[in-house]
Amino acid sequence: MSTAEMARLESALSSYRVCKSYSRGFRNQLCHNGLFVGCDYKQLMQVLPNVMTVLFSGNSKFELLTKTLYVVAKLLSLLYMYGISEGFDYYIVLIKHAVNEVTNLLLALDIHIKKSKHSKQDLTFKPKVHLLHHIAEDIELSASPEFRRHFFGSQPNSDNSGLLTPTLCNTLAGVFQANGQIFLGQVKAISTRDIMNNFVKKYYMQKYQMIPSNSIECIYTPPVITANVHNIVVVSFGHLLEIREEEVEVVQAIDIHLQHGNNSREKLLNVEKFGVFWWMLMNIAKIAY
Repeated sequence: MSTAEMARLESALSSYRVCKSYSRGFRNQLCHNGLFVGCDYKQLMQVLPNVMTVLFSGNSKFELLTKTLYVVAKLLSLLYMYGISEGFDYYIVLIKHAVNEVTNLLLALDIHIKKSKHSKQDLTFKPKVHLLHHIAEDIELSASPEFRRHFFGSQPNSDNSGLLTPTLCNTLAGVFQANGQIFLGQVKAISTRDIMNNFVKKYYMQKYQMIPSNSIECIYTPPVITANVHNIVVVSFGHLLEIREEEVEVVQAIDIHLQHGNNSREKLLNVEKFGVFWWMLMNIAKIAY
């Protein structure tokens, strides 16, 4: 990667520092001061594949690398969860499939690097890649499907795995519930003064909806328009609606930070965010669109 390409990547990643769907610690660590050294790989992998695609779309030099990053990120999104309460057998199938995808693409990357006469990497033969093929078995041997699995012994950030849902705040995107309806949206908070000249904060909601699809290849049920592997295209609709904080529940924080294509109303719902891919697979039918 050239110096100019690295600078573009850094700038794009730094823009995530305003994305309230991730913890403050996560956002602060996306400022690299010229290097990625020291940035927790678990944090970086949640956003890097989509950023790479947006920046270098059409650049064949990064095609195989980006494809590999996507399958690694999908596997991490599945693994960094504290537990599941339904669909355990399906979950195991997804884990096994994701592990095979990762191994196959790492091998393809090794071969590509060798043919390009770069320094030998042998990514496929790393001990941790071997351990990947035992993860599904380890999970199945757990005492209960309500497992708690830490990838390579690391501790996930709980607010990145969807367990600790944040309170309403400006620019927070998420799955919300109000008046018995579950919907996608993004919050806008405005500070103003009331009739007594006291500062008060008002909250507004911009709703988003998924786009129905007839594709039989879509992994979600019902099928929706996707891009960049399994990421979901969402589009804003309607006007900003004022909401009362006590009447809206944050069900799941989501990442719709990146625009999809040239349409400013379309965003990418990033399922690489820890736990979101599985959550959407299990709950997409409940979301109004």
